[in-house]
Amino acid sequence: MPWYTLYHPSLMEKAPIMFIKEVWHFKNKPILVVLDPQGKVVCPNALHMMWIWGSNAFPFTSLREESLWIEETWRLELLVNGIDPVILKWIDEEKYIFLYGGDDVEWARKFTNTARATAQAAGIPLEMVYVGKSSKREKIRLAIEKITEEKLSYAWQDLTHDMVLLDQAREHVFLQDSAGEG
Repeated sequence: MPWYTLYHPSLMEKAPIMFIKEVWHFKNKPILVVLDPQGKVVCPNALHMMWIWGSNAFPFTSLREESLWIEETWRLELLVNGIDPVILKWIDEEKYIFLYGGDDVEWARKFTNTARATAQAAGIPLEMVYVGKSSKREKIRLAIEKITEEKLSYAWQDLTHDMVLLDQAREHVFLQDSAGEG
């Protein structure tokens, strides 16, 4: 499958740039528009399909995406998707995993201590992962610093990007399904 790229954006005329922004809704984040051999758009943004299923998503059509979502089981591995071997190890060890967040370190301290004590008393193998939100970068950076320093739990630096991709993918399938497309 050929991939066409542009050496430098300044080489592009203004009309295609406007088309890409207005018709393909490109703003600032990367998109992957898939065209069929006739130049018809078969998927307005297959980036999430590539991220989740790789080449198994070929030919990157809405129908293929819908069938992949139907086959998919919602589980933590889908979210982690090989980016965090620690969590994959916990999954293999059949541990319970709490994902939690927020920028209130005192609340995180109470939550993790209570959850850990409760799990220990019940004999439940528990691990916890703090998930920060990128829109509050400085507060989250400080929270991660404290959580890591006090060894309250494991911390993911920024899962927002991955969650946004999954949300976009689900929304894409839902909107097409609602509109009767496919």
